Amino acid sequence: MIVKDGTTILGLHPKMQIANCKVAVIYAKHGYKFRLTAGIDLFGHMKGSLHPRGRACDWGVQGLDIIQAKDLRDEIDAALGPDFDVLLEDDHIHGEYDPDNPKVI
Repeated sequence: MIVKDGTTILGLHPKMQIANCKVAVIYAKHGYKFRLTAGIDLFGHMKGSLHPRGRACDWGVQGLDIIQAKDLRDEIDAALGPDFDVLLEDDHIHGEYDPDNPKVI
């Protein structure tokens, strides 16, 4: 696992700790390097972000093409379940534990 300098993971919500483990296994299954690029960050995220509350993490997708990144996002989304929102952004996959805002299917 690679953790980006300055990324804080102490104090993550327990569901996010479990999510990081699940995501790391998915990355390893495909032979991708697991990069945690954001955890509990107080700055640098949009208003209302769950990062400062320890309920969001970002996982890097450097070196993956768009199809690989989308497939990875879909697999992570399925593995984490309905209490999580999983989004593919420019250079990372954002995952957040948000059970109060269920997904619309």
